[in-house]
Amino acid sequence: MDFRRIEVIFIVVFAILNAYLFGSYWQYQLEAGTTSSSNSSENSTILKEMRNDQITYMPLSNKK
Repeated sequence: MDFRRIEVIFIVVFAILNAYLFGSYWQYQLEAGTTSSSNSSENSTILKEMRNDQITYMPLSNKK
C-alpha cells in the first residue's frame, strides 16, 4: 500500500471538511448578528399590534 498517498488524501479531505464547517459557522454568526439587530424593531411592532388589538398585560418583573 502507498501510505503516503493515503495520508495526502486524508489531509485534503480534512482540509475541505474544515473549510465547510468554518463556512457554516461564519454564516450562522452572520445570521445571529442580523437577528439581534432587528429584534428591537420587531418588539415595537408586536407591541403596536397588541395595542391595536386591545390586548393588555401586566408589567413583567425585572428581578433575577
